[in-house]
Amino acid sequence: MTPKNIFFNPETRLLRSGWRIPWLLLWVLPWLTGVTLLDGKVLPRLPAPWLRPVKALVGGLLILGTLAIYRLFARFVERREPSDVALHRDTPRHVGLGLLLGAGPILLITAILVLSGSFHVQGFNSPWLLTRSLVFYLPQTFLEDFIYCLILYRLLRDGLGRRTAL
Repeated sequence: MTPKNIFFNPETRLLRSGWRIPWLLLWVLPWLTGVTLLDGKVLPRLPAPWLRPVKALVGGLLILGTLAIYRLFARFVERREPSDVALHRDTPRHVGLGLLLGAGPILLITAILVLSGSFHVQGFNSPWLLTRSLVFYLPQTFLEDFIYCLILYRLLRDGLGRRTAL
């Protein structure tokens, strides 16, 4: 076996699945490191009125930049069209179904606790609290799901099979 065959499949001439994960990390880590340094070093020095809008902008850039890097990686390394992140006609329905499947059990458990008298609502917070939480936590949750569910699972599935990847 030649050294080239260790990294590339001789039939498809594509990088083997086991080598795609470290190669993808070489693409993504500089981007994530730069955004993290910006978030940790620059944002704390901003005046208070600028902090939230700039934090929202950095979060949006983090999401868009990660999607752009993934699209470039899929096109140039894997030589495929990244259809797994494309917007389709069914995307709103799938997002709604995902929200229902994610929030539905939590709402059901909360309703059961309220009806049984174990949970009491004592007041309501400002709607801005939800907005602030979304601005601060959406980029991190997006990256976690994106990296583990979309990228890592797919690469492990391609290399080791579905059962092992699950």
